[in-house]
Amino acid sequence: MRGLFTRKTCHLVACLFIAGLFRSLVAQPAASRYTYFSGTIGTVPIIMHLHQYGDKVSGYYYYQKQQQPISCRGTVSKDSLHLDAYLGTAIDEAFDGIWKAGQFQGKWTNNAKQSGLSFTLQANAAKSDQFVYIFTEGSKKLIENKGKAEVPAADYLEGTIWPTERMATGQEALTGVIRKKLKIPAGATPGNVFLQRRKAYLAAYVKENAGVSQKELLESVGQYSLSSQSNLQLVYWSDQYAVLALSSYEYTGGAHGNYGTDYTTVDLKTGKVVSLADILTPVGRQKLPALLAANFRKQYAVKSSETLQQAGLFDNSIKPNSNFYLTGTTLTFCYTPYEIGPYAMGEIQIPIPLSQLAGGLVKP
Repeated sequence: MRGLFTRKTCHLVACLFIAGLFRSLVAQPAASRYTYFSGTIGTVPIIMHLHQYGDKVSGYYYYQKQQQPISCRGTVSKDSLHLDAYLGTAIDEAFDGIWKAGQFQGKWTNNAKQSGLSFTLQANAAKSDQFVYIFTEGSKKLIENKGKAEVPAADYLEGTIWPTERMATGQEALTGVIRKKLKIPAGATPGNVFLQRRKAYLAAYVKENAGVSQKELLESVGQYSLSSQSNLQLVYWSDQYAVLALSSYEYTGGAHGNYGTDYTTVDLKTGKVVSLADILTPVGRQKLPALLAANFRKQYAVKSSETLQQAGLFDNSIKPNSNFYLTGTTLTFCYTPYEIGPYAMGEIQIPIPLSQLAGGLVKP
């Protein structure tokens, strides 16, 4: 059956931008980079962290007053950039604009309110140069396309934000956290590790299906298709904290793939990964279930007469987990699909304002 297989050279992009190179390329989005933006939607200040890989762009932004990150993703074509922003599984906000000469500007829309405002975001070269974005991607078909027929294939993507020596505070600690999280050995470069993993994944896919007939492959495309995606990005960044989000997606056949996001908050001054014990007293941690339930009700507009189960959750209480992140205003817990609710509810994020944790709950 090996005659049915065609080798496809997969593309590795691993770009490390120095300051001068970043400035020379800022007018034309490069194949791989991280960009720190600040600016306004209308008159409202925001911060945006964007990670570009090929023509894909994804990241997070937050209104500086709330400091509650919102995930966004989209595509770039020459100077045009479109981003959809997600709160849960629905597109809630969108950015349509031009990314040129270190500036991203255009029209922002809020789908729920059906309103639009102008936005202007300026790239901060000094902050952008403190990180790079490294990724690899590739795919492999088991057989060649027959006309327009869909054929089984596997795709692989792995990427990460990576601190540079220009990072003012916490570069060594943050690099260590990322190495541990992504299982990158000391001394190894992320790009080389990702390349080896990609090659091994696609080679194993071909080997595992080498004995399957072409007829069966064409009749059961979904059953013989695979996807593996892992993307570690910067969510929030202040003088004290950096929040990382490791988004993963796996499809191994069936009705749908599985996905989730794992968050890590790093204290850049101490070099420690922040735990709940670093934030809350024992009394504060005991009060989290009630605060989680109350803020879930507020976020999902659950009536006081309804139970949490009637609102879609598996149980009538919500327990804190270890998947949380901290910003200057909120402590947010994230629950992956099936953790506390059905797949259709998507990832559930419950922000708790730090003001609700006052009165001795937050450690001084």
